[in-house]
Amino acid sequence: MKDLIGQTLGRYHIIEPLGQGGMASVFKGFDTLLERNVAVKIIRSDMELGIESEFLKRFQREARSLAQLDHPFILKVLDYGEQDGVPYLVMPYVPGGTLKQKMGSPMSYQEAAALLAPIARALDYAHHQKIIHRDVKPANILISQSGAPLLSDFGIAKMLAAGGSTQLTATGVGIGTPDYMAPEQWAGEADPRTDIYSLGVVFYEMITGHRPFTADTPAAILLKHLRDPLPRPKSFIPDLPDAVELVLFKVLDKEPENRYQDMGQFADVLEQLARNEQTVLVGSPEFQTILPTVSAATELYVAPKTRQEATQPRKKAGAGRFLVALAILAVAGFACLVVGGAIWISFSNLMAGQRTEIAPTAKAQTGQAATSQPQAEDAATQEPQTPPSEVAPPVTPETKPFESIEGYPEDVPFLKDNNGDLAITESEGMNMFTFTTDMAFADAEEFYKTGLEQNGWELTTTQTQGNQKIWYYLKDETRMVMIGLSDEDSQCRVMIMLMAE
Repeated sequence: MKDLIGQTLGRYHIIEPLGQGGMASVFKGFDTLLERNVAVKIIRSDMELGIESEFLKRFQREARSLAQLDHPFILKVLDYGEQDGVPYLVMPYVPGGTLKQKMGSPMSYQEAAALLAPIARALDYAHHQKIIHRDVKPANILISQSGAPLLSDFGIAKMLAAGGSTQLTATGVGIGTPDYMAPEQWAGEADPRTDIYSLGVVFYEMITGHRPFTADTPAAILLKHLRDPLPRPKSFIPDLPDAVELVLFKVLDKEPENRYQDMGQFADVLEQLARNEQTVLVGSPEFQTILPTVSAATELYVAPKTRQEATQPRKKAGAGRFLVALAILAVAGFACLVVGGAIWISFSNLMAGQRTEIAPTAKAQTGQAATSQPQAEDAATQEPQTPPSEVAPPVTPETKPFESIEGYPEDVPFLKDNNGDLAITESEGMNMFTFTTDMAFADAEEFYKTGLEQNGWELTTTQTQGNQKIWYYLKDETRMVMIGLSDEDSQCRVMIMLMAE
């Protein structure tokens, strides 16, 4: 994004930056017509390369919807516009900072509940207007000069979602903040219960001084949100009342159907906690059924399932959602194409600590396709030595298509008709193989789809973006493979991602 300091967007003079995130940048501006300071949020339209015109139309549609939101605890959208392809929203300037600046040490549950109850009411209002926030976090809760909380950044994630639907795209699945994202949001699902989970993470952090799940990479955070038991709040705050802990267990349940089913219910509970009305909650029939579980301080709580149920394998829908979410997350950082489709963005943009091995570049040679991996010994290539007295032209090493990949499953089709340019990347329990082939795109598609179906794989999801297509297959409820193809002029680039076994 170009430097906008000192520039003018419409009637708004840009003064200084206030903050920057993955989806937008915020600047302090001056409204030259009404002579007042404002906040100008610049939306990153470059996240939708190749379809900027569609994005701008979607931006205008969503901005009009956001401007209709009228609630005392929602930061009002005053204006919106677009100049030279730069879309922007204009909102009141709030100099009091954000809730994020108040985080870092535990606060009383009454104070935390009192601060978040108005935000829950604001979200409930928005949900009734058919708008899901998708990015509830402390940095998006502003604090006015009077101390009142104000929720900002409504609809930004939806503006970056294809077609304005509630489904996040492959490139948009990372939209949001990993530490606060609900498990289902990683798979592109979002409804009011998604915001309940995110607000629950904020509530947990305010009370304990810790986020429930943290890690060094987004993928590791995803795995924890999906699989790890919720750390008991009392492990950080031993004297936390049972009623408060029960509320956290409920709103942070990994299954949406086990949380409150609308934000109004959560708002009621927060208001009761702010008034220190614990007995009202503990005495309710819903909480009485799970009180015995949390009384055992040495056991982790998984609400509202019994411990026996918690040890059983997850149902197919949950397993499928987990596997596809993990695959889509990797694709978001691994398989986005650079303009022109010439190369793949490295996975290291999204994750750290991976290992990549690059095989020697090779010129294509014709090979036979197979539905299982053949066995072959590694071939070594040596450059010819040239006597010092002679001047020789540059030498290209002789290479050939690779004929095997260590650890490659036998029930995943193996393409021998490749150009030998294999790249292997390993990270967070996922293996990625990329290479090119001179096989036509349609032929490569038919090869993989037919081979996978013959070997018992079930197609669950298909995604198309520009010259790229991605298929997600599941098998035995626990295994996942992703096949991606990209048409690159005279070549077809193949991307295969598998869970490490």
